[in-house]
Amino acid sequence: MPPKQKLAYWWLEPTFPSLDSEGTDFCDYTPVPKPPTPYLDALFISEHVQLRSLGGLRTSESIILQQLDPYTPRVMLPKVFAGFDSGDSSEEEEQAANDLFINDDDDYSIDVEPGGVPLFHSKELSHSMPAPWVERDFVQVDESKWFKLFRRERWANYCHSDPSQISVDIDNDDHWRRLSRVIEIANRILNAVADQEWIGSFVDPRARDTRAPVTSGKGTATQSNTAIYRVVPSPPASRFSKAQARAALDDIAKYFFWGFHMPDEYPNVTGKTCHVLADDGVHAHWMTLALDCLTPVFKDSTPGDPEGRQAAVGMAKTMLHELSFFKEERWAEAGYSFENSVFGTTVKNHWLGDDGRIQYLGIRGLTPHTCESDLHYTYDNWSNGDPFIDMPLGIPAVFPCAMTTSDFWESHVQRYGASSLRTSWVCEGRTELSKGTMQVWPAKVMSEPYKYSRYVELNKSMKSVAQMLRKRRLDLKRLRPWYAEEYAFWCQTVYAHSRRRFAMGGIALGFRGRSVKHEAEAREGISTLIKPYQLLSNLEKVGPDRLASQMFFQAFGFLALAALPIRTSPLRYQDESIGEYPDRISQGLRPGFAGDGDLVGWLLKCGERILATKKSNTLHGTRSPSHDKELCMSNASLAFRRWEVLGCVTGSIVCDFETEWQIMRRRLDQAPFDDIFLDWDSASWRALAPYQGPAAHTSPTSLRPDNKRANKSKGVDADIPAWAIARPMMTASTAPAPARDKPNGNRVPYYTVGEVGDHQIIGASGVWGCLFDGKEMGIYDITDLILDQDGDVLEWNHATIATFTQPSPIVGAPRVIDPQVFSPEWSNLFRSRNRFIGNVMIDRVREDVMINDGKLGRPRWAALANSVFDITEIGFDHDLRDLEDIFTCTVDEDPVLEAINRGYHPDVLQKALSPYKIGSLWDKSGTRRFRDRAFTANDVKWHTTRETGIYAIIGRFVYDFTELIDKHPGGSEIIAQVAGGDATELWEKYHGNPISKLGVNVDRSRQFLCIGHVVEERDTKAVSPDEICIRDYIFSNNSVEAGKPILESLTSYWGTDGTAELEKQNPNKAYLDLWERTNYIVAKVVKPLNRLPYMSREVLREMDGRKRPEGFNELFVSDGMYVYNVTSLVRYNKLDPWLEVLKLKAGSVLAADVPEEYKVKEWLWNTNRHRIIGLYRSPKHSSSTAEIPVAWKTSPRRTPSMVPKLISGSDPSEDATKKTWAQVALQPPMGVPAPPTTPFTVRPLYPPRKKQKRRKECAPGSPNPVPSLSRPFGSVPGSPMDVSQSIAMTALEEMGFAMRPGTETGVRKRKMGNR
Repeated sequence: MPPKQKLAYWWLEPTFPSLDSEGTDFCDYTPVPKPPTPYLDALFISEHVQLRSLGGLRTSESIILQQLDPYTPRVMLPKVFAGFDSGDSSEEEEQAANDLFINDDDDYSIDVEPGGVPLFHSKELSHSMPAPWVERDFVQVDESKWFKLFRRERWANYCHSDPSQISVDIDNDDHWRRLSRVIEIANRILNAVADQEWIGSFVDPRARDTRAPVTSGKGTATQSNTAIYRVVPSPPASRFSKAQARAALDDIAKYFFWGFHMPDEYPNVTGKTCHVLADDGVHAHWMTLALDCLTPVFKDSTPGDPEGRQAAVGMAKTMLHELSFFKEERWAEAGYSFENSVFGTTVKNHWLGDDGRIQYLGIRGLTPHTCESDLHYTYDNWSNGDPFIDMPLGIPAVFPCAMTTSDFWESHVQRYGASSLRTSWVCEGRTELSKGTMQVWPAKVMSEPYKYSRYVELNKSMKSVAQMLRKRRLDLKRLRPWYAEEYAFWCQTVYAHSRRRFAMGGIALGFRGRSVKHEAEAREGISTLIKPYQLLSNLEKVGPDRLASQMFFQAFGFLALAALPIRTSPLRYQDESIGEYPDRISQGLRPGFAGDGDLVGWLLKCGERILATKKSNTLHGTRSPSHDKELCMSNASLAFRRWEVLGCVTGSIVCDFETEWQIMRRRLDQAPFDDIFLDWDSASWRALAPYQGPAAHTSPTSLRPDNKRANKSKGVDADIPAWAIARPMMTASTAPAPARDKPNGNRVPYYTVGEVGDHQIIGASGVWGCLFDGKEMGIYDITDLILDQDGDVLEWNHATIATFTQPSPIVGAPRVIDPQVFSPEWSNLFRSRNRFIGNVMIDRVREDVMINDGKLGRPRWAALANSVFDITEIGFDHDLRDLEDIFTCTVDEDPVLEAINRGYHPDVLQKALSPYKIGSLWDKSGTRRFRDRAFTANDVKWHTTRETGIYAIIGRFVYDFTELIDKHPGGSEIIAQVAGGDATELWEKYHGNPISKLGVNVDRSRQFLCIGHVVEERDTKAVSPDEICIRDYIFSNNSVEAGKPILESLTSYWGTDGTAELEKQNPNKAYLDLWERTNYIVAKVVKPLNRLPYMSREVLREMDGRKRPEGFNELFVSDGMYVYNVTSLVRYNKLDPWLEVLKLKAGSVLAADVPEEYKVKEWLWNTNRHRIIGLYRSPKHSSSTAEIPVAWKTSPRRTPSMVPKLISGSDPSEDATKKTWAQVALQPPMGVPAPPTTPFTVRPLYPPRKKQKRRKECAPGSPNPVPSLSRPFGSVPGSPMDVSQSIAMTALEEMGFAMRPGTETGVRKRKMGNR
């Protein structure tokens, strides 16, 4: 065997286990240990792509189909070879492994075919060895029997200027000998099917049907006067005979010419047909074959197939595919129709790479991607159905090789005719493309009986391939015992979306440049991420995606879209990566070529025109706004929150995305313009954080009743599963806890660790002590219990803290009361009055949430993202009455999931449930991945609240304390004081020692909170000789570590400005590499205040902060000279006198003659100068021609709707007017009246929902926004007004409202309780 060739792409290379040096078998058959989680991710993502590209086959399985030697496996194989013995694997284990591949009906038996050859040669066994297919006689070429359209004079030469590329000289006998084999196979196929239904009808002009005019188009471009030409199958009696069909084809042979093309002329096209209008008014057809696909015919490049037999058969079918474009059949894809009719499927080589390998798959034909680029993508409101389902058929290499042998044609085809050409396969996969998401199932091996074809000898080889494929899968199952469990979990995470992960990398590359082409590439990647939605879709009007992990990529896509400028008109550009059309056609003229110079000249112009069309592109083809930045931010937040609740999430990705969203929000506030690019750290999102396995993820599936673990146990109460009882318990304090009288009604209040810390710090006015009883940590008022020996109250300082408290048994919790202080006297004082305040919000475990289901006297808990709530007794505000019904009446299901599936915004749920929060499930900040972003001190000042993120500077780095403020044992107030400022001094004061008094390494914990470093501000782009300016950032070589390769590449660029270079379509690579190194940034260029853009009084008036149906206007205020953006300042802070004035004066100018407003002006200038976004143009000011006009962002900032906005029974990603191809085809011809329609009863449509269990006592309203009707429309008497009133009354009654006297309703009595 030849040595193994290196595969074209890393993801095609089999790993765990890897292949041997020959590339056909595994290196050994010892079970492979489970690799580390990052390698698991690489393995799964590569096999995902392999399955998608190879029709449900992995590379190691595809290689089985590519082998050409006939073989028949033996029944029993030594373990040293196969690693499998049917005796050491139970039936249950094999069935469980089979379930992974969705091949429950596969027969994995391996038998011996009489006369076959064993897989492993043995000296004791001897079998006859039939000749391999590639060594058998090639079919004899007989040009005298060819159709005229295939003959030598119809072919043109192809001369490539690069000697390393293939050129074809038709007059060269060796070239023609190789090419004639391809033509011979095509001629034999055409001759065999000349009287078949498809060809016999297609060549008959009487069988053609014309539809015109019809509306057709692709994308947004449509035409209303196109024509569709179809072939209507002729009945056998009137169908052309083989002789008539041959004569018809020979009559038009003068209009057919053949040539070749390379990928730089027509990329990703195996065959191409151009139509030339001849002098007699008939179209001539110039058909070219992809020369790179013909390479195995001219060179030995396919492993095991030196003559290129597989490529010869594949290209012969391509010739016939292109031949189907003659006469009027100009646009409709008749080639696919022909292949499916004759061969039973459309055969394509799906192997990726130029290594000569071939993996033929049979496909359905026109894929959605093919249709999108076709003129008739929309055809009388028709488009491809959704979902698009295909079944790729695995065709082994022995089948096309057999088709090249003389025996196949002289005995098999002559005996059975055209039916003998039907393609045979050994496995079939399944792909489903639904709303932009593709799912691929592993291919299922065909089961017995092996009815592949009527060719008995070929069937033996086909059966051997199938059996070897089964054995390969058995070996994989035995060698990777860990695969099924690890793969099943990985598929639940965002890492399983291979296409969207690659699209993220494309977006990152698109954001590096600022050319129109880069923007177009970024938009294309964004469209891939947010599918099935459009750029202007409102996600509040649709429910959560059925694939929870997909919502993360939608959130990422909308966030990236917010950074792009809004386009309001078409923007045309030239793609500079497309070169000039290569003139290789004019040299194709040869003495024996039937074409003339006029034909070649026209073809040359046609090629140049096609290439020019590809070079000319348009960004955003309409005059309406391309997107809305505030809508993008709202969609990004909603999709992310839904994924956080419903998906399998990891803390590092959650933290990274929240930080990116907060920074994007700040950039929108700093530069509220619609027509500019916003800086975005896209390079850090080129790849997701490294996969860490189940330990780093949390999933809500355990909360779903249908996914809960079985409540069975051995000898234990059956209602509590054994796995829950066995969980580790925390050590309880030995101090006796006093009785806990609930301070306010029935609900015990819970306080964050930060709130408790505020009452435990030195100098606290009221001192709180904590006691842990093993379940909850109670809070008590011990202010007057800190006594000395004389009974005097001691000062709360370090000494008293050390005397009366000790570190908590729970990591990160407040200090607890030391049991040693519980003397009888102290205990009496402790119980003298009700000192119980509440409980501490501590970390919970998911098993606790599952156990506390509200049954058998247990409390009822619910989880939302990482927060846990006690919903045993719950009551919401009046405007959330329907939401309260969901929580009180959803008994056997998770009310949180039910509410989100009904369209409630997760932020609304979080706010409504906040009074009932009792703890958290996991600490997401502890898994943050460090990304070194560049901040100025003024950038950090914008981040002062939970909504904007709470950032602070320590030393030269920036830290995110948003999550820590609630979990800081030292109190939340101290973090709030330094929010947006420099906390270096306070940090050194309290944490100068890296080990805190609680025993926590604070320096190590701080590392997980770091999100970037601080740089200085400059007002000029002038740089020193050791600096480079790119856009608004200054990079310094002093920040680059010695020995880094980037230093050498930038040697000649220091002291320059690379901004203009990065605006080009093909930027300088050195500048691109530096742009992604944010840790080398030392300064940021900020415009001086006098160079900011002007805002008119009209624009300022719109920014008045008033409420809008979708949210609220932003709050801008002017001091007469500058305009301040105070939206987050007023919106997210407690109103004080200063903010009250700003709120009242939003959208106007502060008056200098009003004392209060004058003081506010001074306060804004002194403390909020970073919020200046522009200059105010009063009516007295005149505009200057030097000013650059800007488009101020005036769209309202969106807020979550308190009630769902779901649109019933509709999906904005779908068009209800679309029809299937069958519906269009059944339309009557033009001019024929349509038959009368049959009257039918219209009934409301309901979205498909999973059948739910019957709920107790009451049902929280209708399960969907469309109420059911108790009677059909036709049974309601009266006028149309009466009908509508009756329907409305019926619907309202079923929703629980009493609409008729004496009618009882289903409205339950609300249990408001003590608030």
